[in-house]
Amino acid sequence: MTAATFILMYKNPGDIAASNDALKFFTWAYAKGDDLAKALDYIPMPDNVVDMVKKTWASDIRQK
Repeated sequence: MTAATFILMYKNPGDIAASNDALKFFTWAYAKGDDLAKALDYIPMPDNVVDMVKKTWASDIRQK
């Protein structure tokens, strides 16, 4: 079984600092999540999916 979780982010956030903090958390989760997932007998997110998500952040969410 699989499940997807979606996080909604504004493309033009009113609070850029808060938006950046959220993206930093997700970046940390992607960086550290593989080992945590394996330890819990889950399958880590494929690298190509993580790369696709990060590219979408870079192109679609105003960060400065």
